[in-house]
Amino acid sequence: LVVVHGAGSFGHFQASETGVAKGGLIADRSNNKLRDGFVATRLSVTRLNHVIVSRMAAAGVGACGLGALGSWRTANRTVVQHGRLLD
Repeated sequence: LVVVHGAGSFGHFQASETGVAKGGLIADRSNNKLRDGFVATRLSVTRLNHVIVSRMAAAGVGACGLGALGSWRTANRTVVQHGRLLD
């Protein structure tokens, strides 16, 4: 069983407020607001994943969280590279 969940409201505020939602972190590493926003966004969605996995485990489901960070890339809001976890 594979469960895929989005971020819901977790991370959207931080991503929007700091420009993370627009991308560009790789191209502009000197932008501290963008970097700090990325960190805040990642922390928020990681907390959500922990809540989901913890509740599944408490219900007796052998759950393990796998983040997509580092294995997915987007350009212009389109996935251009994905991890091959399920291929």
